[in-house]
Amino acid sequence: MRELGRRIRRLEDARLITGRGRYTDDIHLPAMLHAALVRSPVAHGLLRGIDASAALALEGVHGVLTTGDLMGLGVGELRVNWLHPGQRNISNPVLATDRVYYAGHPLAIVVAESRYLAEDAADLVALEIDELPAVVDLEEALAADAPLLYPDWGTNVLVETVLEGG
Repeated sequence: MRELGRRIRRLEDARLITGRGRYTDDIHLPAMLHAALVRSPVAHGLLRGIDASAALALEGVHGVLTTGDLMGLGVGELRVNWLHPGQRNISNPVLATDRVYYAGHPLAIVVAESRYLAEDAADLVALEIDELPAVVDLEEALAADAPLLYPDWGTNVLVETVLEGG
């Protein structure tokens, strides 16, 4: 291949290094709102409740969306269009429903008039989560007595397969 090791002329460099780049954050439209995610502070747990009343009391906060709100709008799940043969089919909700599967798991979306207000309001959302044991190591997750992310599976294995070839 003749291109390997050769310089590639990049057309965007001048614009970016002179500060003339345009990013999503640079777009400002009339009546535009901003969103901030409320994320789980724990790695594994049962989501018992979300109280957004303190966030909603702030002037300029337009709403706090939870998984029920998104489901009602028809945008509650991210579709996975492929499954590996033998893979367990798991749902992939945009926001946690009744269980938290990892630290940082999105739980709610705060919508406000500015990015900063949305972030401040997100900090005011009260979460009720019953923390469960978490496993952060692969070997520990495969142990017979490991806490299970999906208890009805009886294992932490998502898919097992054998690859054969010459």
